[in-house]
Order: sequence, then structure tokens, then C-alpha cells
Amino acid sequence: MENLEKTALLTITDNAGRAFGGFDWSAHEGKGVRLFVQGMGCSGPSIGMALDEATADDEVVEQAGVRFMIDAQTQEILRQGGGLSVDFIEEEERRGYLLTLGKPGDCKTGGCSGCG
Repeated sequence: MENLEKTALLTITDNAGRAFGGFDWSAHEGKGVRLFVQGMGCSGPSIGMALDEATADDEVVEQAGVRFMIDAQTQEILRQGGGLSVDFIEEEERRGYLLTLGKPGDCKTGGCSGCG
């Protein structure tokens, strides 16, 4: 079940909450959003997300009406990185979810981009 420490690791913005709410979940019965480490780069870990079903080893956190599954490795990365913020951007040239580890602009927690 959801606990306060886990929810502190995950922040869903209002824009992201609306975007998740507009998704047709009926076609994906029993699924939620898996958060996972998809790789390591020069500015730290890269977090990805995908539709998936929970396993017995996952921590399941519900926010914005959506179930998020987080495995132990990803939980540790989020904890070390200062948490994950999920936003949704809709601009002229780009549209989609924006996942930010740590505080934006905080290079110690992976909030900076670039190698240098």
C-alpha cells in the first residue's frame, strides 16, 4: 500500500494529472504506469515510464488517479536523486511527459542536462 515516503519520491503536476486523466484506461484494464531506470548518462540516471502490470516486488503508489509501479532499484535511484517530478508539456514544437529527477537546476541530483 502507499506510504508517505514513497509518495514524497513522486510528484505529479496538475498538467500531468490532466493528461493521465484523458488517457483511455479502459483499454488497459489492470495496468498502470511503470517507472524504471532506462539508462545512465553523463548527467545521471534516465527514468522512463511504460504501461505495465504490477509484480509482487513492486511498490505501488497511487497519485492523480493513476497506479505507479516502482521496483526496488528505481526506488533507490529516486531516493538518492531527490525524487521524481512528472509534468506534461504542450508547446508548439513538442508535446509529452517530462520526467525530472531531483530539483530542476540542481546538478547534484541529476536536474542538469549536458556533459560537462
